[in-house]
Amino acid sequence: MQDCDSSGIDQRFQVRRLELLDKRKGFIELLQQLTVCDSVTDKDFEDRFKELSSLGDDHVIAVIEDEQSGMIVATGSVFIEKKFIRNCGKVAHIEDVVVDANTRGKQLGKKIVGFLTDHACSTGCYKVILDCNVDNKTFYEKCGFKQKEVQMIFEILINLHKGMKHMDICPTQIHKETEHPSKGFIKLNIDVVLDPLLLKFGVRVALRDDFDWVIGSFVVSLSLTPKSHVAKVLAMRQGLLMSI
Repeated sequence: MQDCDSSGIDQRFQVRRLELLDKRKGFIELLQQLTVCDSVTDKDFEDRFKELSSLGDDHVIAVIEDEQSGMIVATGSVFIEKKFIRNCGKVAHIEDVVVDANTRGKQLGKKIVGFLTDHACSTGCYKVILDCNVDNKTFYEKCGFKQKEVQMIFEILINLHKGMKHMDICPTQIHKETEHPSKGFIKLNIDVVLDPLLLKFGVRVALRDDFDWVIGSFVVSLSLTPKSHVAKVLAMRQGLLMSI
C-alpha cells in the first residue's frame, strides 16, 4: 500500500485516535457532513466509545483536531475482519472518511487514509478495502488504491417507534438525481424505500456539492397501516404467528 501521508501538512493538523471528549469538539457534526447522523446523547456516545475502545486495534477511529480552533476537522475509521482463508488472514475495512468543508484542500483526507492504511499494515492485514462514490475514485487512487470488483448492497429500512427498534425488509427502491445550477453543481439525491407488505415507506433526501460531499440530509419514515396490523406482520415474519 502506498504511503498517503503528506509532508506539507501544517503541524497544527495532527492525526490521533478518537477521544471521549471529542464529542464536544464537533465530531458528530462532522459526521453529519458525510451522511445521515442523528444527534447522539453524551451517554450513548460514551457507551459506544467504550464498546469500540474495548476492541483495541481491531477497530480504530482516527481524527484530526485543528490545534488553533480545537475542533475535529477530519475523521475516518478502520476495522479488522478476521478470516479463516489466507492462513487465517486479516482484512482491513476503511469507513466514514470525511473532512470538514471549511478545511478541505489541505490534504487532510490523505493524511487520515494514510494513518488508517498504516495501522492496517502494522496489524498484519493482507489487504485494505473500502467503498466509495465514483466521484471519489481519483482521490483514493492517489492514496494507492485501485478499483476492483463491484459493490452490492441490500437496503434495510430501520424504523424507531416509542423506543422499540425493528428492521423491515425493503424490496423496492427508487432513486432520482437532479442538478441545481445556482451554486456550481448541487446534486439532489432522493431515495424512496417501499415495503408493500407493511405499506410502509421511507424517504432519504441528501444534498451534495460538486465534490459529492453531503451538505444536508434528512430521513422520513411513514406507515399507512394500523399499528396492530404492523405488529402482527412483524410477528408473522419472525415465525411468532401462523396467520393474521
